[in-house]
Amino acid sequence: MAIVEALSGLRFGQLLIVVHDGAVVQIDRTERRRLERPQRHDGRPTDSRSPELH
Repeated sequence: MAIVEALSGLRFGQLLIVVHDGAVVQIDRTERRRLERPQRHDGRPTDSRSPELH
């Protein structure tokens, strides 16, 4: 059940399950959050790079 609970609500990320002698001893959950990129007034995404790099 701990694995199912760790997966609950996870949209982007990973679940690392550590097993010793056939038994689960550790569960690590890493969650990623996808952020919306800001839109320009013309609807195109803004470029996150600084102008000096263009």
